[in-house]
Amino acid sequence: MTLPKADALALLLVVLAASGGLGLTLTRPFLAPEAEPVFTFDDAQQEALFHLVASEFGEFTAPRLSDDWLPQGAGNLAHGRAVYEVQCLNCHGGDGGAETPTARLLKPPPRNFSLGVAAYQQTPFGNPPHRDDLRRTVREGIPATSMSSFAGLEEADRDAAVDYVMYLMIRGMVWNESLQLLDDLTPQDALAATLERQRLRWYSPFTTSEE
Repeated sequence: MTLPKADALALLLVVLAASGGLGLTLTRPFLAPEAEPVFTFDDAQQEALFHLVASEFGEFTAPRLSDDWLPQGAGNLAHGRAVYEVQCLNCHGGDGGAETPTARLLKPPPRNFSLGVAAYQQTPFGNPPHRDDLRRTVREGIPATSMSSFAGLEEADRDAAVDYVMYLMIRGMVWNESLQLLDDLTPQDALAATLERQRLRWYSPFTTSEE
């Protein structure tokens, strides 16, 4: 049986996407949209918390992170977002949650950055990753997954993308932890408690190998 040309092309794209080290980043001339992701909420408390988190961290397209979150500062988030939009957003999503049509095709799925966990980590279990851990992943890729090597990018672009991924991790973990506290605390108190705890985690000596 011969597949129609359109079906054969679609099958070929899926096979390429799922092949080890061959992500769609290699096959598409893709410029990601600059619009903010659209979210829905189960109740008013969640929506209020989301706006409080946005007041702390800015929009995903205009990220903001004070330097006291990381031992070496927040890095170049504007540059990082620009690189992320072109190279990463198609798989990892506008908020880093990896809920995209492309992500649903890939096995294993792309990493959800909001969980704050990296594929390779030098840090003790339960601690955030080093910047160097993420730089290694971006530079080398991950075998047998759709995470390709981005060694062909300029080092400044790779490093800026890592800065933005760390921002997504921090923001995502703050959101997830604060959300769990809403049963007992107001959105304001839930965020305040989470910010205090997460700042200590991300600024700990375990989060950098370059000092």
